[in-house]
Amino acid sequence: MNNVPSLSTGYKSFFEGKINFFNGKFYFGLVVELFFILSGYFMYDYIKKIEEGYPFPKFYVKRLVRFFPLLFISAACYEVILNWFEQVFLYKWSDISISLWGLIITSLGIQAGWSLDNPVINNPTWYISVLMLCYVIFYFLIYIAKRLNLKVEYLFIVMIFIGMGIRDFGLNLPFLNASSCRGYYAFFFGVLFAEFLRKHKITKKETLICGLVPIILTLLIVYTECLMVKGIDYVMTFVYYPALIIFCKYGIGNILNHPFIGLMGKISFDVFIWHHPVNMFMIIAIYRFNIPCNIYRFRTMLIYALICWVVGTISYICIDKPIAGLIKRKFKYIS
Repeated sequence: MNNVPSLSTGYKSFFEGKINFFNGKFYFGLVVELFFILSGYFMYDYIKKIEEGYPFPKFYVKRLVRFFPLLFISAACYEVILNWFEQVFLYKWSDISISLWGLIITSLGIQAGWSLDNPVINNPTWYISVLMLCYVIFYFLIYIAKRLNLKVEYLFIVMIFIGMGIRDFGLNLPFLNASSCRGYYAFFFGVLFAEFLRKHKITKKETLICGLVPIILTLLIVYTECLMVKGIDYVMTFVYYPALIIFCKYGIGNILNHPFIGLMGKISFDVFIWHHPVNMFMIIAIYRFNIPCNIYRFRTMLIYALICWVVGTISYICIDKPIAGLIKRKFKYIS
């Protein structure tokens, strides 16, 4: 299961960015819901730890220092690329301005979903911001449930419906907005989904059915446009991705446990962080140096995906892994 993120990141980097991936049969931005589900899934074991008194500062800081170095470096590089874009094209990329404040709140993981105006610096990292918010809510829901002697699962269900309500009614308030809602209904579903899998023995028949569900839904999405109407994100969150996770865990688990796939899973976070800066850099370079390249061809998509993984691999080896090791040695409190 730890290696499923590498598949989803590869899927997302393969189809994200304004190369030729938008305006097709499927909006690949919905892969973010899978990230949220997996994030919630892997938090399940912390329920007991928090109930036993695991301190919030340690809980939160441990996650912040995991993300902060790469968020800061990628955001700083992104602003350099923004400046280059303005110099080459003589206008702003999506009307985004270079901002020290944007760099700071992006690095701290609070730029989207909280109560601040999103500066859209390396915008795909909004997922990290909302994830940090979900971590905070997750912790305090468990704390409240413990104090009031409630089953915390009921509070998780409430969060799922709050997220769906925010989305369906179009709320745009601090902590209740289009960004945070996707985290609420997917992250807390992931926690409950983990509990379900712990308590329910999945049979071979169920595994086979779950393997067929993503195939059938993918074909319907591609060839039946009516499925692209309102609600497709719920289909992906509550049907498609759970079936995919069950099949990966119980059907092809031995393949996913291969060391190479494990390494790809570790690198996948770096790929996600850098895929948008890489996209911008490619567009600028193609125009600035008159590179003969049709950005709307399938071959360009393959090249872009390959470059994302090369950059992600270099980032993991040269930046992410050394910094993670340094933090673990210097800050034993949070390890």
